[in-house]
Amino acid sequence: MKPKYAVVSSLLLVAVASSPARAGGIGIVATGGMHTDRAYYYNAEGDQGIDNQTQGQAGIGLEGLLGDRDDKIMGLMRIYWLRDSPPDTPDTQGVKDPVYPDYESLGPRDVGVAEIGIQWGLLGDPSGLQLTLTTLIGTGFITSDSTEFFLADAGIGGTWSVAESIQLYANVGANFRHRKIASYGPAAYAGVRYLFD
Repeated sequence: MKPKYAVVSSLLLVAVASSPARAGGIGIVATGGMHTDRAYYYNAEGDQGIDNQTQGQAGIGLEGLLGDRDDKIMGLMRIYWLRDSPPDTPDTQGVKDPVYPDYESLGPRDVGVAEIGIQWGLLGDPSGLQLTLTTLIGTGFITSDSTEFFLADAGIGGTWSVAESIQLYANVGANFRHRKIASYGPAAYAGVRYLFD
């Protein structure tokens, strides 16, 4: 057998014989927070005005982890449903006879969100109490009104392993969105994870 074929055969044998990685976990995540939004209005001449508002958001979903339960750095993936509150009737700043959409008839917006990122252990023990930094990027990829957006999160929090395989966690931080304009606000996440090695 030629040397290059022996190397390729050896690599294929190692790949087939290797057992798959089983370090990680699954969990449930709940989130709540706020984000900036805009409500538009027009004066009699057709000039546009903008009312910058802050609206609430809340959601629930699933989380996957990649890494050993004793690792300080773990990969994260979140897939969750998020409900955004709609804009309110705009404050027109005293504009005479303003014209604007019927914001009162708008209902909440449902969004399917997917994020990937890393949980960084800063202080403490992953198998006990730990202070963490969480960074994620993703997208609101399914929306009820075709307004998909880019999403990024960064927050500080902690984990607490209440049993060998059960971990509670929570964090608070900043939430950034972008679709034509930037939107931002505070967000909090909390949940429970089942860890396996």
